[in-house]
Amino acid sequence: MISDIFEMISSLFGFGLDSDELNPGQILARSLAIYIVTLIFVKLGSRRLFGKASLFDAIVAIMLGSIMSRGAIGASPLLQTITAAGALIATHWILASIALRFSKFGPLIKGDPVLLIKDGEIQKDEMKRSHISRHDLEEALRLAVNHEDPKKVKSAYLERNGKISVIPYTKEPRIIEATCDGGIHRIRISLE
Repeated sequence: MISDIFEMISSLFGFGLDSDELNPGQILARSLAIYIVTLIFVKLGSRRLFGKASLFDAIVAIMLGSIMSRGAIGASPLLQTITAAGALIATHWILASIALRFSKFGPLIKGDPVLLIKDGEIQKDEMKRSHISRHDLEEALRLAVNHEDPKKVKSAYLERNGKISVIPYTKEPRIIEATCDGGIHRIRISLE
């Protein structure tokens, strides 16, 4: 009975066959199995894996896709593919957990944000080191604060996920004029 079940599963997934020996049904079965296992691994691994993630997460996503695709088309044995993917996700989870618990370890694997604008001044050395052009910075400013003038920006960072975040100067409203005429108070306020 158990040997019959194993034989049926082996036949369904094409265990032991080379990739050129797999029939379309076996490739379909492998693809569905790989999809389900990958979905489980991604859920177990990190919600950030395909969101706004750091380079650390992106590398794992690329590697996971590469590993799992080999199993789906039969270029690698199915069980070994799942084992390798599981090991990759476990390693990612362990490193992420260590980074969470030990603040000095996080930047080693995830990197640090890079200051591109400080008090309205472009940090040219940091931009050069990060390979960010003036056009890239202007685009980020337009998208974030609807202008290109760095002098109107308190700070801008190249974040660990590769996006540029912008913190504009915030100006408090100020009273320009205050008058009282016949019990009626008039106050003019500038919001610039």
